[in-house]
Amino acid sequence: MLRLRREQKIFAEINITPLVDVMLVLLVIFMVTAPMIIQSGISVDLPRISKSKELPQADILISIDSRGRIFIDEKAVKLDVLRQRVRKALLTKRHGLVIINADENVKHGLVLKVLDAVKLGGARKLAIATRKAR
Repeated sequence: MLRLRREQKIFAEINITPLVDVMLVLLVIFMVTAPMIIQSGISVDLPRISKSKELPQADILISIDSRGRIFIDEKAVKLDVLRQRVRKALLTKRHGLVIINADENVKHGLVLKVLDAVKLGGARKLAIATRKAR
């Protein structure tokens, strides 16, 4: 009986090159898509003020266009059901920050009605978006 004996050492080292490749690809994908995801909503002409700070990421973005239509993110909503929609949306949000984008041609009374509905809906933090003056 003839036996062939091969002596091989087991080489036990983790190859992380494929892992690094996948992570870099995912990083690039998120860097490209993140600006598209952040702060969606309808386009409104915000009022300009001299000093304006960058607002943090909103949990809920409410927009009021120049015709007085109200939107939660990009979905139209009536003023009389805004409070219930805000309350329902805030159930899943951690910080409760609501940012209101109101067109500069919207009547002040409508903005106050929206603010009141949002507060009654349970928002703990409110902010009104503006643009920096040129």
